[in-house]
Parts: sequence; structure tokens; C-alpha cells
Amino acid sequence: MLKIILYSESWYEGKKVELTSACDNLGDYGMNNTVSSIKVEGEPWNVYEQADYKGASYVLHPGNYATWTAWGGENDKISSVKPAPSITLYEHANFAGKQLHLNKGCNFLGYEGMNDVVSSAKVARGDWIVYDGGNYNGESHTLTPGDYPIWTDWGGTNDRMSSVRPA
Repeated sequence: MLKIILYSESWYEGKKVELTSACDNLGDYGMNNTVSSIKVEGEPWNVYEQADYKGASYVLHPGNYATWTAWGGENDKISSVKPAPSITLYEHANFAGKQLHLNKGCNFLGYEGMNDVVSSAKVARGDWIVYDGGNYNGESHTLTPGDYPIWTDWGGTNDRMSSVRPA
């Protein structure tokens, strides 16, 4: 289950708020700039130092973050959270062959052994922009949540995906 649990004190002490969906202002829960420890369950979450998903951000993978140093941020600085975007790319049509799961952009799929071989995709969360060139260049297409069993479903050219990023 997709969940983030926020605590006002280190080591999972103090006020506790559990969320299963995005929150653009933790002040709505009395937790704005008071988060000192976090537990993440299911899938990664993005946490932001300012409301409305602004300011410095961190991707927190499933696990426990007993103190703010565990995620590399500052104490009492988290103001908004949302589930990380999620896409899975597949080497062959109909979700077959090698696969690559991403929660953040990849400026060259060759680093993952997937340059110019992607033929299908599944978008779980967020909108994604796919490019036929590296470094987010070239022809692009936006994929919204859903399944794309063959490259023609997103209007691309066969096996011509070289970079991808959240929209």
C-alpha cells in the first residue's frame, strides 16, 4: 500500500500523520515545517521543503528515516508531499522483455541498457515526456497514466526512445 507517515519528532515520536495521497500543504494537518522523521511504505514519495511542491525536494524510497539527516534535508523543513511519478519501460511490445522502472527522469536510457529499444510502457503515476533523443531532445510525446502495449499507442517511432522525464 502506498503510504507516508510523518512524525513531528525524531525516532518516530510526537505528532503523527499518515497520508495515502498527495498533500500540497502540511499546514492543513498542523505539520508544516515540523517533520523530523518519516516512514515510507509501498512506493517512493517526493517530499518538498515548501508548500505546493516547491523548494528543495527529496525522493524517499520505502523505508524508515529516523532523523532528517537520513534523507539529507534540514530539520523541520518539509511542507508538502506527493507520491513519486512512476513509469515502467519494456524492451518489447505487450510488456515483454527487459524492463526498467523509473521514479525520476533519465537523460539517456543507454545508461540503463534501454536506448532505442523501448517498445511498450506502463505509467502508474504522473505524466511523463518521452524523447527520441538523449538529454530530453528531439521528438517528444506525453504519456499519461495507463498502459501502452506498443509504441504506436503513444505516437512514437519504433524503438526510438532515448530519454524520459516526469512532465
